[in-house]
Amino acid sequence: MTCTIVVFCSVSWSQVKKNDDFTSFHHPRILNSDTSRDSFLKSLESVEWKKEYIERKKKDMEKYLDRCENDPEWLVSRLQMNWKTKHTNVYLKGGNFSHSDGEAPVPTVRFSGTRDWATDYQKLRLEEVSPYYDDERGYYLKHKETGKKEWVHPSKVGHMIEGINRSILSIAQDAAFLYWLTGDKKYAELASPVFFTYTEGMYYRNPPEVLDDSNQRFISGLATFEVIHEQAVVYLALTYDYLYHYFVQENKSLDHAQAVFQKWGDQIIQFGIPDNNWNLFQARFLMYIALVLEGDDHYDNGKGQQYYLKYTFDESTPRQIAIKDALLVYDQQTGIWPESPSYSMHVNTTLLEILTLLDNVTNANELVNYPMIEKAALACFQYLFPSGNNVGFGDSGHGTIPFENFELLISNYHKYGSISKEKLLSSLLQPYIQNGQYKRKVDNLFQLNFYVDELEDSTAVRDLVYSGLMTPTFYAPNVSMFVQRMGKGDQATMVSTVGSYGNHAHTNGIAMELYANNYVLAPDMVGVEVTGALILRNIMQRCRLIIPWWWMVNLIIAICVAFILIVWIIITPCPENYILRLIRCHFVRFRL
Repeated sequence: MTCTIVVFCSVSWSQVKKNDDFTSFHHPRILNSDTSRDSFLKSLESVEWKKEYIERKKKDMEKYLDRCENDPEWLVSRLQMNWKTKHTNVYLKGGNFSHSDGEAPVPTVRFSGTRDWATDYQKLRLEEVSPYYDDERGYYLKHKETGKKEWVHPSKVGHMIEGINRSILSIAQDAAFLYWLTGDKKYAELASPVFFTYTEGMYYRNPPEVLDDSNQRFISGLATFEVIHEQAVVYLALTYDYLYHYFVQENKSLDHAQAVFQKWGDQIIQFGIPDNNWNLFQARFLMYIALVLEGDDHYDNGKGQQYYLKYTFDESTPRQIAIKDALLVYDQQTGIWPESPSYSMHVNTTLLEILTLLDNVTNANELVNYPMIEKAALACFQYLFPSGNNVGFGDSGHGTIPFENFELLISNYHKYGSISKEKLLSSLLQPYIQNGQYKRKVDNLFQLNFYVDELEDSTAVRDLVYSGLMTPTFYAPNVSMFVQRMGKGDQATMVSTVGSYGNHAHTNGIAMELYANNYVLAPDMVGVEVTGALILRNIMQRCRLIIPWWWMVNLIIAICVAFILIVWIIITPCPENYILRLIRCHFVRFRL
């Protein structure tokens, strides 16, 4: 199995070298291409959820276009930059920003304030941000409890700094996409100054330096305290991709922007946590960096497409394990990732996203080339109760399999004609749509471009046990989970027991969840669906007992009084009264 995976990894992404559309400065190519533009536009005529997304983005963009028509610098001036100081060096202490110094020829990008998202202060909306803000006193914010404004150090503002920048960069990304889609230059003119101001500022700003011996030394990104939160690089890569030809026409130099992508990739390779879900979030960012850059031979340092794809798929470093090796972390027999369900299932989501991006370039059915990813995605059905919600051990709640996992599997099956698999997954997704848990809509450009237009109207078997995706018994040793199932429909029952193996599990002994009568019950009652009163009510309903609530109150009072009387009889000195003595002795014998 190991050898097979290694061979597939090497062969798979190396096909990028042979794809002329990818290596000869053809942009865009990450999510779309110029050859797919006409078919995409045609799909907007018949696919309502796509049309709604585009119309919503155009409407949202109008307010920024209007503001920038009156003030061309309205959007770019709200980037969180060292506008005045132009500091090049950032210093961290533990999980907090300490200070910065140095001087660059241009304003540089501010580093995030703290690793902790929590803050006592109200975050600023984009409209509330002062233009070209850079004050040595920090930020003047309103306290959530007192309502008073006060000056606070950047380390007290949570993720506000990076949040504002991500918000602005996402606007630039959407504008770049709309330029590619419509050809209207107003969108490019909105996005271009944001892109170049940010990338120039990051070009001259150094990676952060940690002043103490904390774990922060190993996990810092370029813009944030954790390399897994560097979403800004995705927005920048897509903006560059969609506006590449516009930049060339405007004679913009792209050298610094390309160097920033390389710097970001190097930071992700050098830092992070290699042995859990972090590693794959990092790989996703590396994927965007690799796809936006040109071939290795285009750069003097040789750090282009193939270089970053190599570190994504084949070559591991102390802080970034390649996907080839990461796939061996899965239980090769069961397909279960060694973390609690919520984390495990989102690892699969990330891997499916990475493969979808790669497949969009290679068109080599990457899901077949990486069979463990498909196996793992389908193994998630073993986490499910008969209700369709997953077991909740460790740091998990009773959610569902991420719907994006369904959509990306369906997308691959549709693209490569795996009709039976497409129908099966479509039929398993339909119940979530019918009961209102899921509505087919998209939240980002990735989903917009890769979800199939329409699900198969399939009458395929929706019984998970019958389909083989869910078995009467299931054991996953790497998370010490044992599941037993019995019955169907309203008569379905299930028990899930787990120990403490795996990451994000709780090392507090054996945990158990019971399922019956369409409810989940767990002994510790944390995050479960059932309370004692609900259990009693359901028992009464099952027995067809209809008891008024005031009868129940009186019954509970009577039970409490009886309990107190029994305790009093047992603990008080032996009474002289013969009858009470008999009662007391009887209860003492019963207790013993």
